[in-house]
Amino acid sequence: DRVQIKKDLPRSAVEGVPTPAQDDLRKLLQAWCVLRPRLGYTQALNFVAVVLLNVCEQDVQDALTIFVLLLSRLPDGFYAGGDRPLHGMHAEVNALEALLAQQLDLPGEEREKLNQALPAVACKWYLNLWVHTLDVDSLLVVWNALLCTPAPQDVARSPSDANLALAVAIVMDGDTEALRAAFCDDSPGAAFMALTMAGKSVSEWSASRVSEMLATTRIPADQVSQLRTTARSELLQDLPTLSPLALPKLPAHKLHVLLQQLKERNADATGAFVTSVDTAAVKQVLSEGTYPSLASWLLDLFSTHESSTEPRWRLLLLFLSIFCLDGGVMERIHLAFTLYDADESGALQLKELESFISDLQILFKPAE
Repeated sequence: DRVQIKKDLPRSAVEGVPTPAQDDLRKLLQAWCVLRPRLGYTQALNFVAVVLLNVCEQDVQDALTIFVLLLSRLPDGFYAGGDRPLHGMHAEVNALEALLAQQLDLPGEEREKLNQALPAVACKWYLNLWVHTLDVDSLLVVWNALLCTPAPQDVARSPSDANLALAVAIVMDGDTEALRAAFCDDSPGAAFMALTMAGKSVSEWSASRVSEMLATTRIPADQVSQLRTTARSELLQDLPTLSPLALPKLPAHKLHVLLQQLKERNADATGAFVTSVDTAAVKQVLSEGTYPSLASWLLDLFSTHESSTEPRWRLLLLFLSIFCLDGGVMERIHLAFTLYDADESGALQLKELESFISDLQILFKPAE
């Protein structure tokens, strides 16, 4: 935790909020780790801490008190580490998906597109506790709603209805017919872009508008409780299927070496298939340590495609950056971003974003 906190201190800026002294931010986050060693530090908590330090006028003790109270109002395992990372937050996202599918009345195929697109958007809302989505005044309205709810006695009846209500309000506030049409669109990333645009609109909401939406968005308590219980149960059932893979943890610099090799030898800047990458070099990187047999398995796994017998290198590197990178969330995001920023412009163009969404859909497509 100390190492990751130290890395994140200089990259904890929040728009519209003065950056606190790094020493104060470090003290708060390390104190949290001492108080809750089972949870420890998760990236994004630094942004929450920055806002609270400013609200409390740099008083670390007061900010820590609110920090602990705020996080205690979230479901069990919301920021969990270990072998079930963030399982509480992912259960909330799954419950949100089920609730939105009901309210939008989405049939099977359209619901599957919602299921694929929503996590990329909702995880940002939830993981940051709405920092970077709402301005500070609106943000404090949501946090106040969380703090005014008693701490949970039962994980199935957690008090995070404010998060859920705001997420539902954001999605349902716009043109729902256009949103349904986006889920029927076969274009790669159409559903993701529709949800992203809905999320951007909330940045213009005033604090009074956010308060009104929280008050008027009705969340059926019994139904949500059942959705949360089902989502948590399904997540726990899926976990054992991941553990036998014993996936390696690769240092970031080794994956960047493979990424650089991919970019240097890729004649087609947007092409998914690269036939000139040195397979032996990839095997050497993957085979280091205690997982020599895994290299061939991964290469075989990503070789299957109707138009090529070569590994799909970009997809393989995306898999490695998500599941095998020995680093935090921001390091994984940075590597994935660099992978798809083919023109190295520092921003993903529409075609690059569509390639990213398309590869994610392939990577997380349920087994037949």
